[in-house]
Amino acid sequence: MFRAMTAKIFKFPARGKKPAGPEKPATAEKPARAARPPEVLLVVGQDEVRDVLAEGLVASGIKVTPHKLDPRYYPAELLGLFEKNRFDVVIPTNLGIPFVYVPDLVSLTQKFGKGAGIVVISGWVQDDFVAELAKIPRTAFLEAPVDLPALAAKIRELAGRSTSSLPRLNVLFGDGKDNAVSELILDWIVARYGKIRNVRGHRLSSGVEILRIAASEPVDLFFINLTPLWSVGAPFRDQIEFVRHLKRKYGKPVIMVTGFIDPELRVLALAAGVDAYFAHPYQLEEIEAAMNKLLNIE
Repeated sequence: MFRAMTAKIFKFPARGKKPAGPEKPATAEKPARAARPPEVLLVVGQDEVRDVLAEGLVASGIKVTPHKLDPRYYPAELLGLFEKNRFDVVIPTNLGIPFVYVPDLVSLTQKFGKGAGIVVISGWVQDDFVAELAKIPRTAFLEAPVDLPALAAKIRELAGRSTSSLPRLNVLFGDGKDNAVSELILDWIVARYGKIRNVRGHRLSSGVEILRIAASEPVDLFFINLTPLWSVGAPFRDQIEFVRHLKRKYGKPVIMVTGFIDPELRVLALAAGVDAYFAHPYQLEEIEAAMNKLLNIE
């Protein structure tokens, strides 16, 4: 095949102007920087299943941290992983572990996973659990045996909807270790604000823990459950004095909830700096209105 020939036409430059130099060759566009592969925490009980899933996802270009769950130590283990890493997606499964742990894994990921998406894989379909999971932002349920290409596609979809760019909402909740109040309210906060805030919640059973975390990361809101089940610890005399210290040191909003209907307690709490005080029975909508006002959320 012959190359087409084109004649070059030279023009004399205008007086006083230098002739234009040779035309610069067009430079090739720089290749676009490859997107960072999604980072996944894979929690599976069975070694063989975990290895197969991990190998399949790695082959799909996904970075995987496989973790074998030990039911005796899983809360502390997961918290340690979340503190050291920022995962785009967490995959809790009941493959090799009892299903009863899966809701706990989801709850822990919501509270401490720094906005990670969640893909639950299970061979046991519970309609009520799947329905509740669907209400949580950036979650999905896949029935086992799972199709690896479908799993990889779902991971990329959820990773692409990361909440890390959203405004932060970091909540510290002081409550009794075995009390359900903080768990209920924190789960509700994640479900209610997860689409507009990068929510991170800490459920803490002592004032010492609250001060430790508040000293290491920015806090947007403190929740305190005024109950004998929760002790602030030394050197504070009681929860009222502890709140006074929080307001003086951090100046952040404090919401107090309690089961005690005592007008005097309310007066003491508000005098100590509590921004909103709710005595049982209270509605979550009331707390939402207070949060929106204190945090300037439209």
